[in-house]
Amino acid sequence: MLVVGGGLSAAQAALRAMKRGAGRVVLCSRRKLCTRTYDLELEWMNRRSTKKGSARRCLFEFKGKALEERRAFVAKIRGGATVPGHYLDLLAKADITHVIDEVCEVEDVGGGIRTVFRRAPPLVATKVILATGSRLDCEGIPLLRETAARFDLPVVSCLPAVDDSLRWGDEDIFVVGALAQLQVGPDAGNLTGARRAAEICAAHLGSHDDLVDEGNVLTNVYDVFGDSGTESETGSSATD
Repeated sequence: MLVVGGGLSAAQAALRAMKRGAGRVVLCSRRKLCTRTYDLELEWMNRRSTKKGSARRCLFEFKGKALEERRAFVAKIRGGATVPGHYLDLLAKADITHVIDEVCEVEDVGGGIRTVFRRAPPLVATKVILATGSRLDCEGIPLLRETAARFDLPVVSCLPAVDDSLRWGDEDIFVVGALAQLQVGPDAGNLTGARRAAEICAAHLGSHDDLVDEGNVLTNVYDVFGDSGTESETGSSATD
C-alpha cells in the first residue's frame, strides 16, 4: 500500500492500512512530517494583539496587497500540511516506511501500480491512496463554474473575487469559507475566519438592523423592557 501525502489524512490512511493487515505500507511526502497545534500560527488566533507578527498586523499587510497577490500570501502563511503530535507518535511506533520524495509517474503493470519517484527507487503497490488534499479552483467546482459563467462574476487566482462585504458580483451571492480567502485572509477556512465572515454577511444582509450598539455589543433595542431591575423599581413604585 502506497499513501501519498503529508497531512493528517495521509497519516490516518497509513495507520488504518496497517491496522487492516496490509503487508507493507509506504508513506510518501514531499517534506518531513511536521506538527503544530493549529494549521496556522497561534498569533493568528489572537486578533487583539498588536505586537510584531500579530494577526492584526499580518492582516493589515494582507489587505494592502493586490487581489492577484493575496493567494500567494495565504499559501506562505499557512505553509504545508501538518500532523497532530499524537499521530506522529503512532506513526513512529508502526512499521510504516516513510519516504521523503515526489511521485514522478505511475504505470499499471497488471496486478499492481508501478510508481516512479524523483530520487527513491521505484516500487510496485497493489493500492495507492492519494491524500494530497484538493486545489481551490472555481473551474473545478461545477456550481461555482456555472454560476460565474451565468452571472459573469469576477474570478482572480481561480477564486471568487469578492468585495469587502464578501459579495460576489452585483447579485446577492456571498462567499464564505476557504473560497473567500482573498478578502478574509489565511484563516478563512478556520473557525475564526468563518465567524468573522458570518458576521460580515449578517451585517450586509440586514440581520443587525433591529439591533443597537451598546458598549461595543449589539443588543436588542427593546431589551430595556425586559430588565429585571426596571421591573423591580416599577413594582415598588406602584405599591407605594
